Amino acid sequence: MNREYLKDFSEIYVFQVYKLFGTLRDVKRFLNGLRSTLPAIKNEVNISDFLILEILRIFFHEIYRDIWLYPWFYIPTSWSEKTKLRSPYYQYEILGHVSKNPKYEISKEHIESLIKGYKENGEIIRSLLEKLFFVEIPIVFGKASSSEGFDIVDCRIKKRITHPECFEKYFTLSVLEELISDEYMESTLQSWKVSTSAAEDIENLMFNVLQKENRLLQFINKLILFRGLITKEIGNSTMDVILKNVTRFSREQHGLIGFNSEYERAKDLLLFIINEHVDKEKMQDFLIEIIKNVAYLPFAVLIVLYCRRERGSLTDIYESIDLESLQYETSVRLKEHFVDGKRNIFEEIENDDDISFVIYQWGTNWMTFKGKNHEIVHSYVLDIVNEDPKKFAKFLRFQKKYVGGGTYKIPLNEFTRIYDIEDYKDLAIKFKDHEDLSQEEKHIISEFLEEANRGLEQISDSP
Repeated sequence: MNREYLKDFSEIYVFQVYKLFGTLRDVKRFLNGLRSTLPAIKNEVNISDFLILEILRIFFHEIYRDIWLYPWFYIPTSWSEKTKLRSPYYQYEILGHVSKNPKYEISKEHIESLIKGYKENGEIIRSLLEKLFFVEIPIVFGKASSSEGFDIVDCRIKKRITHPECFEKYFTLSVLEELISDEYMESTLQSWKVSTSAAEDIENLMFNVLQKENRLLQFINKLILFRGLITKEIGNSTMDVILKNVTRFSREQHGLIGFNSEYERAKDLLLFIINEHVDKEKMQDFLIEIIKNVAYLPFAVLIVLYCRRERGSLTDIYESIDLESLQYETSVRLKEHFVDGKRNIFEEIENDDDISFVIYQWGTNWMTFKGKNHEIVHSYVLDIVNEDPKKFAKFLRFQKKYVGGGTYKIPLNEFTRIYDIEDYKDLAIKFKDHEDLSQEEKHIISEFLEEANRGLEQISDSP
């Protein structure tokens, strides 16, 4: 039990908790309870929070039981994908409508009715609840008006009970078998720190153990969470493993929100390590080195995309790089590899999403539409699809975007910023009834032809 935890608990003890220990029997009840609960979970919880919750369990059991049964009255369930759907007030919390959310009025009535059962200890209970659930309970008791402004990641790292990912452990006194514990992460990072073959250890754990157990994504997410424990040396080894094994990371998405695959999160981990461990004056050269040498080109394109300021919170990277230079270096490599090297991107890259992604980012110069990339990409793609109706249909499918109502269409305003629509209209006429095409492929081409004709008519009719 470190000094920080003792300091936190001592404050609430001095002002409130001491009142509960009127006899030696009260002290023994508390200590005996701790002996049976804390040892099993001591590395997974915030000790100060656990001591306060234990006070509630021993002296105010109905309050303790209510917290477990109705967590949405006490914790910000919207902080976690898993818990937000359990809350009956989900629709209000996800939109951030605190003033319109009936939860707080109902919560106050609910909690006050429980406190009344303990009469003279109401002040103590309120203080304990405010200390434990410092995000939501102050709003319930009218001492705060918003749950915004709290550092969610810091609450998670410090294992606070108010964070939904930590909450259950305080009651179950265990970590589900399929979940990676905080203790496991901390001990693993410590073992890497003293290892003489850290990169080998990291690679073996990731791909020969955790990926086979379907737990690698969870592990990467927790590495990102606990990256404050990653030293510069371990960071370098981790980056080497990621860049060496890019194509081994799974692309399968998990959860309700996209961009949560091993591949996407490995990219995030890499960039977080660069942001936090590479000297700012060396970042540009470091990233160019990655762009020039990473074996899988779509990953280089992805790295450059996420170096754009609007993509996240990588402050040191944003302040240290010349983004246009990174885009230029990546464009040069793409041209040398695919155009000058006469390589067919449709055949070399197996993942269709990656083909579409590379062509779009390259052709639009990472959505800036600056420079001559569009001319290079237009000519390159046209040479590939000109004599291949199936690749032409595949290319058109890549251009479709969701427009609502279950409908996907090619946005011609974007399409024409990269490609000459007349050239592709001619190809559509040439291939629309080709015998090698499936009915679905013929439909894609016919649909494009109709859109292209409408678009050209609108252009001709405009003044």
